[in-house]
Amino acid sequence: MKLFWYDRPDGNLGDDLNPWLWPRLLPGLIDGEGAWLVGIGTLLNERLPPEGELVILGAGAGLGERPVVDARWRVFGVRGPMTAQALGLPPELAVGDPAILAADFVAPARERRGVGFMPHYISMPDWDWRRTAEGMGLVFVDPQAPVDETLAQIAGLESLISEAMHGVIVADALRTPWVGLGIDPDFYDWKWRDWGLSVGVEPVIHRLPSLSDAALSPRNALKRLALLLGANVTPPPPPRSTPLTIERANAALCVLAERAPRQLSTDAAIAAAKARVRRAVERLRAEGPKVSAAVRP
Repeated sequence: MKLFWYDRPDGNLGDDLNPWLWPRLLPGLIDGEGAWLVGIGTLLNERLPPEGELVILGAGAGLGERPVVDARWRVFGVRGPMTAQALGLPPELAVGDPAILAADFVAPARERRGVGFMPHYISMPDWDWRRTAEGMGLVFVDPQAPVDETLAQIAGLESLISEAMHGVIVADALRTPWVGLGIDPDFYDWKWRDWGLSVGVEPVIHRLPSLSDAALSPRNALKRLALLLGANVTPPPPPRSTPLTIERANAALCVLAERAPRQLSTDAAIAAAKARVRRAVERLRAEGPKVSAAVRP
């Protein structure tokens, strides 16, 4: 099989877990040939490969157009109940996000120290969040760092404040309490709720004012241009955040770090979710993909 995933040039934990995790779960089956394995990520939309067999294990819907489930699909499981319902699949196929099995390959930390802060990669170009976090004594967790480094870092934290959903997913699997965060004006929580239902948690998303530095924010510059041209896009923040906005954002983050309730699925719920995903992986390993006429990317 070959992986279908978003290979972002600058990296992103949720996407990069695919080439990191699947060869560990399916040794010898990820060989770049045959069927597409559609695994970790919000991948079930109109951007799926137009030809070839699609082996679905853990991916979610929620962004883009809903795809038509046809004879090309072999579904071993999807991310959560909302995805299953949206695609007209049986509820028992809502096995969970395979990223929870990353915890099986991470050595336990000798001790836990500090509160981590992990923005989504989309928020990274707008503001120097590393400087903000470290200035408050928080441990900055880079969503674009190598997977091994990020997993080890999260495993060693007392808790994690994260705008990145897969930061929260692996934190939950590693038994690191977490706080859900939304910074980006376009933050979308549907996929968080879909995953949360698979582990018996209703994620609470705390909002943090988005900050902008004109020198660091090409995305917002493009948004301003798009608005001038009449495009229907979410208005960006001002080119440069005011001192008052920065002060409010810092105060809100400080409150989250010190007082926000931490969330964590129960040991029984995460164990059950891991068991469901493992069974789906074993079924795929046993059955293997069909011989298909899948095309190369």
